[in-house]
Amino acid sequence: MSALNQEMAESTQALADIEARAATAEGRAMKAIHASDDCAARVALLEQLSYVEKAATLAADLKVLRAILDECHRFASELSESPPSEPLV
Repeated sequence: MSALNQEMAESTQALADIEARAATAEGRAMKAIHASDDCAARVALLEQLSYVEKAATLAADLKVLRAILDECHRFASELSESPPSEPLV
């Protein structure tokens, strides 16, 4: 479970980084639009779209990781609460 927790932490940080890059690209696109620079706006919007797509994929992966971790925690909890089994003779 510790490996999954580590992967969750790394993926969460990666998602935050990608979302920040998308926001930066959006800002550049807006500046280009205000400057009537259609070419630069298009490039920035395409870059933003790429980051948004990556973020969506990573968010879906994080959702799966969270579900796996929740299941592991539930299973571990059930194991710790169950009475010891009788030895087979």
